[in-house]
Amino acid sequence: VVSRTRTPPPVVVGGEGSSGGSGGGGGPPSDPGAARLPIVAEAAENTELFLAMCERHDLLSKESRETREREGAANQATARAEKVARFKRDKAIRLLIEELELGRRRRREDALANADWDDEDPECADVTPQDEEEERQRWMLLLEDAVQKSLDAQPQYALEMEMLRNREALSAARPQPPPRQQQQAPQVIGQLGSAGGGRNDAGGVAIPRE
Repeated sequence: VVSRTRTPPPVVVGGEGSSGGSGGGGGPPSDPGAARLPIVAEAAENTELFLAMCERHDLLSKESRETREREGAANQATARAEKVARFKRDKAIRLLIEELELGRRRRREDALANADWDDEDPECADVTPQDEEEERQRWMLLLEDAVQKSLDAQPQYALEMEMLRNREALSAARPQPPPRQQQQAPQVIGQLGSAGGGRNDAGGVAIPRE
C-alpha cells in the first residue's frame, strides 16, 4: 500500500502516461501563463467598469473622454504627447493633494492650540464650508489620478492578454515529445532480478540479457 502523502513510484515504461504530467496523464507541465491570463482579464474588466462608472457620473475630463472615444491605438507622436501630459498632470495632482493635507493639518493644530482646557475633542470642531470644499477637491483629485492610471493600464492589459493567448495557442499546437524512459517500478525490477539470478556485485539488480 502506497501512502498518499509520499511521492508515488515511477511509472513502468510502456504504461499509460508518465510521471512528468499532472495526474499521470502524460500531459505537459502546467503553464504559469495560463494561470495569469484570468487574473489579467479580471483586472482589465474591473478597470473598464471603473472608467465606465466615472463616465456615467460625468467625472472624466475632456482629455480622458477623448482617449476613451478614440478608436484604435494612437500613433507614436500622439501617444508620447499624451504620456508627457499625464505625467505633468500626475505631478500637479500630487502637489495639490499635499497642499490640501497641509492646510487641514494646520487647522487641526490651530484648533488644539486655541481649545479650552475642558474640551473633550478639540479637533472635532464644526465643519466649515472651507473644510467641505477642500475635502471635495481632494476626492476629485484622487478620482482624476485613478482615472489617469486606469487609462494607462488598459493598453498594457490588452497587450499582455494578447501575448498570453498567443502563448497558449503555440503551446497547444506544439507536438508533444514522446515519453522519456523512466526508471522501472520496484516490483518490476524485483521480478527481473529474480528471473536473472539475483543481484550483481555492485548491489544492483542483475537484469538478464538476451
